[in-house]
Amino acid sequence: MRLAYLTVTNAFAALRLLPMSDRDKDVEILVLRHQIAVLERQLGGNRVRFAPEDRALLAALLARLPREVLYRFRLLVHPDTVLRWHRDLIKRRHAHTCRPKRPGRPPTVHSIRALPRLIFRMLLHRGRKNERKGFRELDYARLLDAAHQQLGGPIVLIWDNLTHHKDTLMRRLIASRPWLTVFYLPPYAPDLNPVEIVWSHLKRSLANLAACTLDELATLIRTRLRRMQYRPALLDAFVAHTGLISSPAPP
Repeated sequence: MRLAYLTVTNAFAALRLLPMSDRDKDVEILVLRHQIAVLERQLGGNRVRFAPEDRALLAALLARLPREVLYRFRLLVHPDTVLRWHRDLIKRRHAHTCRPKRPGRPPTVHSIRALPRLIFRMLLHRGRKNERKGFRELDYARLLDAAHQQLGGPIVLIWDNLTHHKDTLMRRLIASRPWLTVFYLPPYAPDLNPVEIVWSHLKRSLANLAACTLDELATLIRTRLRRMQYRPALLDAFVAHTGLISSPAPP
């Protein structure tokens, strides 16, 4: 109820701004920024506590702004905190909409229960002139073709918003593969991406190892990733950690 009240109040506040001139708006912005500065001085080192409905409203208003614009705003919280609030909202909304209509785990066919699998490719960058620094569209397409051949069925891909994942060439490559369906994660949502958790786990496993050469480092990384391939419970935990499913699949 309070969130609805705040939404209506701010809608009327936006309407009040329509007849104002740019000069009047600039003056009001300067006054508000000064009042925030005064409030921060009075608070000292204490943090402002926001109610859940206040967090929801601020996240809805600010999350779609570019990160560099958000960092220029005078806020009582760090911009990354606002983006975290937005990710939490998305998680709760997804968990609510995906909640089963009846209790208990729905039946799952054996071929799906046999998953998950970790399929990866490595590209070693040696810093040579004109050498590619990362995967491009055709590299992703070859990896998806290999995964399709290995899994033997259609693929639903949940992807982040990397430029090479969404550009014109990649969209053409996706459209030419009828067995492939792609959904994109919201912007600035690494907590929803299990790949980020895989890399975090990998980096922690390499923390106490000292590779003398780039080839040795590549060998260590490849070994660690192959070990993960034989630990389905760990891969299940990576997916469950995102909050996109309620619990890991049973072994």
